[in-house]
Amino acid sequence: MSFTAEVKEELSHVEPVCSHCDAATLAALIRIEGSIFLSGPGRFRLEISTDVPQVARFIISTLHNRYALKTDLTMRRSVLHKTPNWLIDVPAQPGLNEALSELGIVGEGGLKRGIDHELVKKECCASAYLRGVFLGSGFISNPRGDFHFELTVESQTMANDIVELMEAKDIHAKVVERRNSHTVYLKSGSAISAFLAYVGAHQSALKMENERVLKS
Repeated sequence: MSFTAEVKEELSHVEPVCSHCDAATLAALIRIEGSIFLSGPGRFRLEISTDVPQVARFIISTLHNRYALKTDLTMRRSVLHKTPNWLIDVPAQPGLNEALSELGIVGEGGLKRGIDHELVKKECCASAYLRGVFLGSGFISNPRGDFHFELTVESQTMANDIVELMEAKDIHAKVVERRNSHTVYLKSGSAISAFLAYVGAHQSALKMENERVLKS
């Protein structure tokens, strides 16, 4: 198992601190791995794709329990990599538009970019949001090699908002544009450890610190 997979496995078992943390995590996952489709005038349909089964379970349970939304689940397998992928389809239905609005995905003018700051007012919710971002698109290289950490998002606005959340915890990230995406990255082992600890991956953070000590 790669170190990225280990971190995602650990993060998928972190319990929410308050009743709004799950909404923050779900909003981040939709923002990173979701696609919004128009299904008639003013009606939306949502698809979310993930290769982490625990994340698929979290998305489905949160959509069911928090928003009472119906979902369909399809497991797909990549022909090239032979790895499973789960597609969660949320058809147009009463309550979906309201849920997307509460999660900061859509507004009166249509799709919104960046992070809805109402979702991350509390520190625990900011942590939960960043946890969702990493579960959606995070990558960390094996700490025995060079330290490298990435979060890939589709817009400059989203990347800047993530950097701002990290700066609030003295985690100084940079952004680079790659083709049609933007990547938030860290190269410092101490910064990566701080991020992991902040989002709840304490065992992974400890592993990073042990490698830092060995290297020094």
